[in-house]
Amino acid sequence: MNQQITYPYIVKILQNYISPNDKVLEIGCGAKQYREYLPKSEYYGLDLPQSSYVDEAPDYPCSAEDMPVENESFDCIFGVATFYLHGDPDRTFRECYRALKPGGRFIVFDYKQSLLKKIKTDKRYTHVQTWGASELSNRLSLAGFSEDGLQNISGMVDYWDYPSAVRLLVRSIKRLLGLEVSNWLIIYAEKK
Repeated sequence: MNQQITYPYIVKILQNYISPNDKVLEIGCGAKQYREYLPKSEYYGLDLPQSSYVDEAPDYPCSAEDMPVENESFDCIFGVATFYLHGDPDRTFRECYRALKPGGRFIVFDYKQSLLKKIKTDKRYTHVQTWGASELSNRLSLAGFSEDGLQNISGMVDYWDYPSAVRLLVRSIKRLLGLEVSNWLIIYAEKK
């Protein structure tokens, strides 16, 4: 059995943006470790059948660049540390847009540009996108997501790590000191 890391702040963000009874698709689902945290949602996983992270067959054993799903099928689509590895991420983003219902939510959990540049030097990976928040947001906009529906919610990683009274203070101090708030780049997009 693959032991995949489950990040508590990603669980919190998902639970914040996914409602009970939502139909949800996880791109690059691997071991489906986030499924158990969305028990009232209708969860589906998509991954390549040859993925080394897959424990059980994904509901959609295919590439996200060409998903065999109906238009406007899902309320929320998300992926954790996966989109930066896609050979044609723009096509994937267009497919996600197509598969979302109007008002649907799309959440990209990827790494910050500085970490992606380090990953790109690893010869095991053939495609590594090294985008920052602006470029990733621009690509999502070109895929169909309206600019006013795009939000960089990367700061929510720290937001969930501290009690509410000190969240803002900790983030502010880290930024003043020039410290990384986290290694995550998280973009939220809505289909209008």
